[in-house]
Amino acid sequence: MKFVFTADIHLKLWPDIEYTDSGIPKKLIEILCTIKQMCDYAIANDIENIIIGGDVNDTKGTASVSAFVLFKQLLEKYPSLTFHVMHGNHDSVSDSEDRESAVQLLEGPSNVITYLNPKIVEFDQSRLLFIPHCKNMIDNLKEYMHEDNLDILVSHLGLSDAFLSSGISIRTGLRSENLRKFKLVLLGHYHKPQEIISESSKIYYAGSPIAIRRDEAGEIKRFLVVDTNTYDVQSINTEGYRRFHEVLIDEDCDITSIKQKIKEIQDSGDYLVLKKTVANIPVELIGD
Repeated sequence: MKFVFTADIHLKLWPDIEYTDSGIPKKLIEILCTIKQMCDYAIANDIENIIIGGDVNDTKGTASVSAFVLFKQLLEKYPSLTFHVMHGNHDSVSDSEDRESAVQLLEGPSNVITYLNPKIVEFDQSRLLFIPHCKNMIDNLKEYMHEDNLDILVSHLGLSDAFLSSGISIRTGLRSENLRKFKLVLLGHYHKPQEIISESSKIYYAGSPIAIRRDEAGEIKRFLVVDTNTYDVQSINTEGYRRFHEVLIDEDCDITSIKQKIKEIQDSGDYLVLKKTVANIPVELIGD
């Protein structure tokens, strides 16, 4: 059996330079298009389940009605698919543990299942443990460490030996070796697509389906296709979104090459991120 895994969708009416006639920003359309790509892939490959590993919402405590309506309408267009939607930190209403969540806004359609609390779910012959984001992630995990035959962990958390898109790691109290009980670990929370592979387990961050912020420059976004029989994971690149491209201006840079690269990025419609190690941008580049 196979299923699709994604995370960190971050729905909202993002500020943009392009909008539809009805006022929907292009960035939101790009997010929805990547979800449609996943759904179409699932249908074409006889896959029945799509798991969303948290952070459907972007702004904690505030949900965009328009964004959630469009997203929910998209899910309803695929009645043969079951969407398993897990709570992430951005889905919280507040910092309290009241467990109200933006993912509850997606409840109603028969093909949507939401996860606000830990739960074991059987997919064919495999047992998946869903651990939604909460303040006591470590305690929640410890409760299940002696549970037999838990094959796959699905959660929304940070690991100290994983990396943010900025390239830094954060001490979280959890490392990859703490999860070696599981044959496969699928995580949301960090937008940078990455994996930590060891002899005992395989850990994957799907990453966000499109480039959300500037520090994600250069990242190739994706979704994952997981085989519960072999624990193999296939990475499929998402399509149709504008990427962030970083251009470095330093003392040794070739101005002509830099100008050409900037023009190519601007002509493509992608985002340009300029970084400099010099005090001032060369006058030849001003206005480009």
